[in-house]
Amino acid sequence: MVDLHITDLAIATLFIGLLCVAAGSDIADLRIPNRISVALAALYPFHVVASTGDVDWQGALMVALLSFAVGALGFMGGFVGGGDVKLFAAVALWCGPAGIFDLIILTGVIGGLLGLVMVTRLRFVLAWSFQAVGATVVRNAFLRHVIPYGVAIAVAGFIVAGRPLMTFGR
Repeated sequence: MVDLHITDLAIATLFIGLLCVAAGSDIADLRIPNRISVALAALYPFHVVASTGDVDWQGALMVALLSFAVGALGFMGGFVGGGDVKLFAAVALWCGPAGIFDLIILTGVIGGLLGLVMVTRLRFVLAWSFQAVGATVVRNAFLRHVIPYGVAIAVAGFIVAGRPLMTFGR
């Protein structure tokens, strides 16, 4: 039987909800508002305090800072957007040292799959499929020539950090 704590549920719901908002915002207009990344980072101390197990918050903080520093170099080189850098650093905080490599690999794989879709005719099939169900914002994202990489970060973040949060009380 799962020992469900309301605090765990609230933290998991907020974390996953913020990832969804970040992905949706990136799909809609290729921007991830700073407030989303800040909210993710600000929620983390509540997770640390509420957690029933040991949380390597110092290691997680170092991973987040290193992720931000490396991402900032990518931003300065024009390889990645600033919102993506901040979102990745905030998610890296949640993944910590134990999950950072999984986050990096999954973000790359998911982003690569999005890239493959964008260079094939599949993007047009998907675009018009979303149009058919009234999801014009998603349709427009597939018709652009830019990949909303925040989607890859959010999905990878859910897989690496979000799913473990759903094991309430462990």
